[in-house]
Amino acid sequence: MGKRTMVGLLAVTVAALLLASLGGKEDRPPAADLAGRGAPAGNPDFALLMALQGDWRGTLRDGSITEEALVRYRMVSGGQAVEERTYPDTENEVVTVYYVEDGNVKMHHFCALGNRPNMVSGRGPVREGESTVVRFACPPADPLTHEPHMHAATIALRDADHLTVTWTMSVAGAPAWERVFALAREE
Repeated sequence: MGKRTMVGLLAVTVAALLLASLGGKEDRPPAADLAGRGAPAGNPDFALLMALQGDWRGTLRDGSITEEALVRYRMVSGGQAVEERTYPDTENEVVTVYYVEDGNVKMHHFCALGNRPNMVSGRGPVREGESTVVRFACPPADPLTHEPHMHAATIALRDADHLTVTWTMSVAGAPAWERVFALAREE
């Protein structure tokens, strides 16, 4: 037997042993069981965000412009974060990642403006009219204060199937305008 054949045989044997040690498909927990692992327990803001999983379709109002919008939420990293994709799979895609740190929900918003505002949630979800609302804002020591950036976000869940997301743009340290997404859960 040649050296090349021996090395190939050894590689196949090692791969077979490795697969056998991992167990069969039936030995692994279903993906649904993995979704909650590492999820921050007891944080009501994060619980609301977790409930948004799926696709939401509706409209974006940005000043005098109104256009169709799609926003997708999903759990990532074993349930430790919620990923929000606005205009997923397009050249205009924007990604925001929500996670819990020091008991608060924080977010990194990877903005189409080319910056990355970091925000933190307030006092937990509050009831405002017909909606449950979570508010986010950049911290007082915001390094982006003097450049245009998304400075605040509000997520208002009216019911299990209707959501309004409002992003507030800051210019020169003051609110300048809002982008408002009115969305309904897709079935």
